[in-house]
Amino acid sequence: MSGKFSTAKGTTEEWKVEVLEKEKVAVCTKEAWTHVWTDPEGEHKDFDQKHLAAAEALPSGDVVVTIPWRFDEGRHYPKAGGPSHYMQFVYLKDESDTIKAIAKFEHSDEAFPWTFDKSSVAGAKTLTPYSIDCIHGVWKGESIPYGTEEL
Repeated sequence: MSGKFSTAKGTTEEWKVEVLEKEKVAVCTKEAWTHVWTDPEGEHKDFDQKHLAAAEALPSGDVVVTIPWRFDEGRHYPKAGGPSHYMQFVYLKDESDTIKAIAKFEHSDEAFPWTFDKSSVAGAKTLTPYSIDCIHGVWKGESIPYGTEEL
Protein backbone atom coordinates (compact mmCIF):
# COMPACT_ATOMS: atom_id res chain seq x y z
CA MET A 1 0.00 0.00 0.00
CA SER A 2 1.28 3.44 -0.84
CA GLY A 3 -0.29 6.82 -1.05
CA LYS A 4 0.16 10.38 -0.06
CA PHE A 5 0.10 10.27 3.73
CA SER A 6 -1.87 8.48 6.41
CA THR A 7 -1.52 8.66 10.18
CA ALA A 8 -4.26 6.13 10.95
CA LYS A 9 -3.53 3.63 13.69
CA GLY A 10 -4.24 -0.07 13.53
CA THR A 11 -3.61 -2.95 11.17
CA THR A 12 -5.20 -3.77 7.85
CA GLU A 13 -6.90 -6.77 9.46
CA GLU A 14 -8.45 -4.54 12.14
CA TRP A 15 -9.56 -2.09 9.44
CA LYS A 16 -11.19 -4.88 7.42
CA VAL A 17 -13.24 -5.93 10.45
CA GLU A 18 -14.25 -2.32 11.02
CA VAL A 19 -15.45 -1.71 7.43
CA LEU A 20 -17.33 -4.99 7.24
CA GLU A 21 -19.26 -3.95 10.35
CA LYS A 22 -20.05 -0.59 8.72
CA GLU A 23 -21.27 -2.38 5.56
CA LYS A 24 -23.87 -4.22 7.68
CA VAL A 25 -25.63 -0.88 8.29
CA ALA A 26 -26.01 0.08 4.61
CA VAL A 27 -24.04 0.49 1.40
CA CYS A 28 -24.81 3.49 -0.80
CA THR A 29 -24.43 3.36 -4.58
CA LYS A 30 -24.85 5.85 -7.39
CA GLU A 31 -28.47 4.66 -7.69
CA ALA A 32 -29.34 4.25 -3.99
CA TRP A 33 -28.30 6.83 -1.43
CA THR A 34 -31.31 8.89 -0.40
CA HIS A 35 -31.53 7.01 2.89
CA VAL A 36 -28.51 9.08 4.02
CA TRP A 37 -29.45 12.35 2.28
CA THR A 38 -33.17 12.99 1.95
CA ASP A 39 -33.07 16.03 -0.35
CA PRO A 40 -31.68 14.62 -3.61
CA GLU A 41 -32.93 17.57 -5.68
CA GLY A 42 -31.83 20.27 -3.25
CA GLU A 43 -28.60 22.18 -2.78
CA HIS A 44 -26.51 19.00 -2.66
CA LYS A 45 -28.01 17.10 -5.59
CA ASP A 46 -24.48 15.94 -6.43
CA PHE A 47 -24.24 14.36 -2.98
CA ASP A 48 -23.47 10.92 -4.43
CA GLN A 49 -20.56 12.28 -6.49
CA LYS A 50 -19.01 13.74 -3.35
CA HIS A 51 -18.71 10.26 -1.86
CA LEU A 52 -18.27 7.68 -4.64
CA ALA A 53 -14.79 6.25 -5.06
CA ALA A 54 -13.33 5.50 -8.48
CA ALA A 55 -10.54 3.07 -9.29
CA GLU A 56 -8.11 3.03 -12.20
CA ALA A 57 -5.62 0.29 -13.00
CA LEU A 58 -2.27 1.72 -14.04
CA PRO A 59 -0.04 0.10 -16.69
CA SER A 60 2.25 -1.00 -13.83
CA GLY A 61 -0.62 -3.02 -12.29
CA ASP A 62 -0.94 -0.65 -9.33
CA VAL A 63 -4.46 0.67 -8.71
CA VAL A 64 -5.27 4.31 -7.97
CA VAL A 65 -8.37 5.11 -5.93
CA THR A 66 -9.75 8.59 -5.55
CA ILE A 67 -12.98 10.46 -4.96
CA PRO A 68 -13.18 12.24 -8.33
CA TRP A 69 -15.32 15.16 -7.17
CA ARG A 70 -12.93 15.94 -4.33
CA PHE A 71 -9.89 15.50 -6.53
CA ASP A 72 -11.36 17.69 -9.30
CA GLU A 73 -11.97 20.37 -6.67
CA GLY A 74 -8.29 20.19 -5.69
CA ARG A 75 -8.99 18.35 -2.44
CA HIS A 76 -6.21 15.89 -1.72
CA TYR A 77 -7.32 15.39 1.85
CA PRO A 78 -10.15 13.33 3.30
CA LYS A 79 -11.91 16.06 5.29
CA ALA A 80 -15.30 17.32 4.19
CA GLY A 81 -16.05 19.66 7.04
CA GLY A 82 -15.00 19.80 10.65
CA PRO A 83 -12.72 17.26 12.32
CA SER A 84 -15.58 14.78 12.75
CA HIS A 85 -16.54 14.70 9.03
CA TYR A 86 -14.10 13.11 6.61
CA MET A 87 -13.49 10.18 4.30
CA GLN A 88 -12.22 7.56 6.73
CA PHE A 89 -11.49 4.60 4.41
CA VAL A 90 -10.95 3.63 0.81
CA TYR A 91 -10.72 -0.03 -0.14
CA LEU A 92 -10.94 -2.46 -3.02
CA LYS A 93 -12.95 -5.68 -3.20
CA ASP A 94 -12.51 -8.38 -5.82
CA GLU A 95 -15.13 -10.43 -7.66
CA SER A 96 -15.53 -12.74 -4.64
CA ASP A 97 -16.36 -9.76 -2.36
CA THR A 98 -13.00 -10.11 -0.59
CA ILE A 99 -11.24 -6.94 0.57
CA LYS A 100 -7.97 -7.00 -1.33
CA ALA A 101 -6.57 -3.61 -0.31
CA ILE A 102 -7.53 -1.01 2.30
CA ALA A 103 -6.38 2.37 3.57
CA LYS A 104 -7.60 4.30 6.59
CA PHE A 105 -7.23 8.04 7.09
CA GLU A 106 -7.44 10.63 9.79
CA HIS A 107 -9.02 14.06 9.27
CA SER A 108 -5.71 15.84 8.60
CA ASP A 109 -4.10 13.28 6.27
CA GLU A 110 -3.26 14.01 2.64
CA ALA A 111 -4.90 11.07 0.98
CA PHE A 112 -5.99 11.43 -2.63
CA PRO A 113 -5.21 9.94 -5.01
CA TRP A 114 -4.33 6.76 -3.10
CA THR A 115 -2.28 4.06 -4.84
CA PHE A 116 -2.50 0.41 -3.92
CA ASP A 117 0.45 -1.74 -4.96
CA LYS A 118 -0.28 -4.44 -7.53
CA SER A 119 0.82 -7.11 -5.04
CA SER A 120 -2.18 -6.26 -2.84
CA VAL A 121 -4.67 -6.98 -5.64
CA ALA A 122 -2.91 -9.91 -7.31
CA GLY A 123 -5.27 -12.53 -8.70
CA ALA A 124 -8.29 -10.24 -8.93
CA LYS A 125 -10.36 -10.21 -12.13
CA THR A 126 -12.47 -7.22 -11.15
CA LEU A 127 -12.00 -4.57 -8.50
CA THR A 128 -14.71 -2.47 -6.90
CA PRO A 129 -13.72 0.69 -5.02
CA TYR A 130 -15.43 1.63 -1.77
CA SER A 131 -15.18 4.69 0.42
CA ILE A 132 -16.48 5.38 3.90
CA ASP A 133 -17.50 8.82 5.04
CA CYS A 134 -17.56 8.78 8.84
CA ILE A 135 -20.97 10.53 8.82
CA HIS A 136 -22.59 9.38 5.56
CA GLY A 137 -21.45 5.77 5.61
CA VAL A 138 -20.25 3.25 3.04
CA TRP A 139 -20.23 4.06 -0.70
CA LYS A 140 -19.69 1.51 -3.46
CA GLY A 141 -18.16 2.76 -6.71
CA GLU A 142 -18.19 1.14 -10.14
CA SER A 143 -16.19 -2.03 -10.73
CA ILE A 144 -13.28 -2.11 -13.15
CA PRO A 145 -11.70 -5.06 -14.95
CA TYR A 146 -8.34 -6.11 -13.56
CA GLY A 147 -5.79 -8.74 -14.44
CA THR A 148 -7.09 -8.97 -17.99
CA GLU A 149 -5.87 -7.77 -21.32
CA GLU A 150 -8.28 -4.84 -21.03
CA LEU A 151 -5.77 -3.11 -18.74
